[in-house]
Amino acid sequence: MRAPRPLLTAPFVAGFPETLVRATVSSNGTVTHLQPPEYHGDPAAGSGILCYYHFGWDLLEATRAAGFTKVDMVLPWNPGVGLMGSLWTLTAVR
Repeated sequence: MRAPRPLLTAPFVAGFPETLVRATVSSNGTVTHLQPPEYHGDPAAGSGILCYYHFGWDLLEATRAAGFTKVDMVLPWNPGVGLMGSLWTLTAVR
């Protein structure tokens, strides 16, 4: 059996060449909103999670800079498991 692989899900916008920063956090924990607050689903708590970024294509270079190789964005297609090519997925090797 193969070892589990880490998985990251993040808001990615294919039309954005660069990441949109929606909010920041200061060293004292203060949140500054640079865009109107946007909350994404939280299946664990159900209350929603503040979205800090909408990642753009610069995410690939940031991933390479973090030490990953074979970095790419793909649109998986497997109707049998509900993947219909609409969920961009970052692939990389560490």
